[in-house]
Amino acid sequence: MKFYLTLFMGLTWNAVFAQTTSDCRVDIYLVKKFIPCWDSTSKRIMPFTVTLNDLQDTAFIKNEEIISYTFKKFKQKVRKGRKVSVKLHSIQTSSSLNKRIDSLHLSLFGCAKQFAIVCDGSIVYSGCLNNRLSSWVPPTVFATGRDNELTLNLWLSVAPNDPRENQTIFNCLKKSGRFKFVNKYDDE
Repeated sequence: MKFYLTLFMGLTWNAVFAQTTSDCRVDIYLVKKFIPCWDSTSKRIMPFTVTLNDLQDTAFIKNEEIISYTFKKFKQKVRKGRKVSVKLHSIQTSSSLNKRIDSLHLSLFGCAKQFAIVCDGSIVYSGCLNNRLSSWVPPTVFATGRDNELTLNLWLSVAPNDPRENQTIFNCLKKSGRFKFVNKYDDE
């Protein structure tokens, strides 16, 4: 009986503290001051570039709060039986994001608040944190959050490539057991 109790306690300890003992960190920071993303020459909204100096001092979502990162790939039927590839990325957190996001008073128009995902002290990619009721689609990653989930979206018809599929983040989260990949393609 002692053996099973010790085994259970050891596995529980490992499951609870595994994510915080990893060597790598993934944090999400908001940008201090809005970085213009309007190109007056082409009269288009362009992706913006963020540096570490542009970020707030404290992470909006800290590494310790990230329970898991889920990446789902599947095909979805659209008109006339045609299927399109869908890629969903979401971050599950240990505490609700409602108060934090609501306190930002995000606008319904344009890029409400800019953010950057930082992995081990380096910016991996940036995007816009939008009001979940907004229909504005930027040419970059845009995030919406509610309850314990931050969803990272990207319209591939607007953006040429997908910065969310970054092996640096994936490998870091795999090390700590927080990366979940779900592949539901019919033909794979």
